[in-house]
Amino acid sequence: MKIFQICNGYFDTKLYKELFDRLDIRGCINKIFIFTWNKSNLSKQNGDNKIIVTYFSKTLRLFFYLKQKKVFKSLLSLKPKFDYDLIHAHTLFSNGDIALRLKMKYGIPYIVAIRNTDINIFFKYFFFLRKYGLKIMENADKIIFLSPSYKKECLENYVPIEKREEMARKAVIIPNGIDKFWIENSVSSKKRHKEIKLIYVGSIDKNKNVITTILACKKLLSQGYEVKFTVVGDIEIKIDELNEKFIQHIPYSSKEEIRKYFEESDIFIMPSKYETFGLVYAEALSQGLPVIYTRGQGFDGQIPDGKVGYSVKYNDVDEIVEKIILIYNNYDNYSTKIKNYIHKFNWENIADNYKMIYGNIIDNRKKNYEIFTYNEKW
Repeated sequence: MKIFQICNGYFDTKLYKELFDRLDIRGCINKIFIFTWNKSNLSKQNGDNKIIVTYFSKTLRLFFYLKQKKVFKSLLSLKPKFDYDLIHAHTLFSNGDIALRLKMKYGIPYIVAIRNTDINIFFKYFFFLRKYGLKIMENADKIIFLSPSYKKECLENYVPIEKREEMARKAVIIPNGIDKFWIENSVSSKKRHKEIKLIYVGSIDKNKNVITTILACKKLLSQGYEVKFTVVGDIEIKIDELNEKFIQHIPYSSKEEIRKYFEESDIFIMPSKYETFGLVYAEALSQGLPVIYTRGQGFDGQIPDGKVGYSVKYNDVDEIVEKIILIYNNYDNYSTKIKNYIHKFNWENIADNYKMIYGNIIDNRKKNYEIFTYNEKW
């Protein structure tokens, strides 16, 4: 099967390469289309005939329809042979627009993913694009969400009531996968330490909300608990509280070192304000750590709440403290269940799911074509 992958974020993260490499192994012939305002990305093609890269002016980012029209025209000017079985757009608005244009021109079906930026930027603030986003969804054969929470938010807040059932039927939830390093070195369970050892791994910025975890630690200390908070990541905003005695700050490290820090910890905590998915939650789970994550954001709903950790309101210190104590006092109940869920974040299983979706759509299209051809003859 030949798949046209529209994927602006290909050069920004290893996630897409992880997926495409595994789809290649499974017999999918992938052509990857990337349009970018960053000229340095043009050189990254490196003669790879699987990748098409086009450039647009950074200024055009402010003019959605004009940008998309120019990108589509640029793609067609390359005169690629559009004999693909399916198009996979990896974002709703920017990538989904190109998928819709290609479907209208060539009749190729497409699936589309809806991500954090689509919901928390485009749908939320670009009111004039909402109807168009809905049109892209309506014309897709399947709609991919990274989590149940994003599916719920999108359908309830941005899809008219009369169309929700139709969209819900198309919706499929497929999470991102984690590096095979974490799968191969996964831990079935672990024991807690004598003091509560929390860990966070990632950028230290406003969105990741490290300060709320620090406030929760202070409250635990005031209640008589012994607490240590390990913060692994590069500092992007100044937080004076990082100098507190109970905090160990470590610059961002290799995955081998991070694994060691996970081993020395009890609970992974990241009450981000917004989160597309949060791979680090799954990485922490692979090392036997229960997790605390933000309610209504990307990781929420991946695993039933209370099984391997809890969702919290990102700025509710009291609730975060309550959940830390609950997990710590019943530690084995959470850590031993993690092994039942970690498989869903394995790229091998995720690639199998995508191939099945691709195959079903392509097979249905062929059947419909055969029925149409038969009826035409008679």
